[in-house]
Amino acid sequence: MSTPAELLTEGREQRIFSGAAWSVGGPQGPLDRGWTGTRRWDGPPLDGDDLWDLASVTKPIAGLVVMALVERGALGLDDTVGAYLPDYRDGDKAELTVRQLLTHTSGIPGQVPL
Repeated sequence: MSTPAELLTEGREQRIFSGAAWSVGGPQGPLDRGWTGTRRWDGPPLDGDDLWDLASVTKPIAGLVVMALVERGALGLDDTVGAYLPDYRDGDKAELTVRQLLTHTSGIPGQVPL
C-alpha cells in the first residue's frame, strides 16, 4: 500500500495538481503529515505553513456529520437554522432550513475568495 506522501508526490509528478498537504491521524493522535510541490506551478515550494482554501473538501464531511445527527434524532433536515443558531432566529435568514444549506438552495451567495 502506498503512503500519502508517495501517492501525492506521484500526483504532482503526473501534473494532476501543483501541490498538496496531508495529515493523517487516529484515536492515538497524529500518524503522518507532510506536503509536496507548490501552490501554483510557477510558485515557491510549500513549507508546511501555507494556508489552503478547503472549499468543497468540507462538503462531504459536513454532510456526513449532519446526517449522523439526523439519524440520532438530534437535528432535522427541515428545521430552521435559527433552531440551532440563535443569531439566525430573526431577519432574512430566519426561515432557512438545514436541508437548504446542505443542498445549496438557500440563496446565500457562494464563497468569498481567500
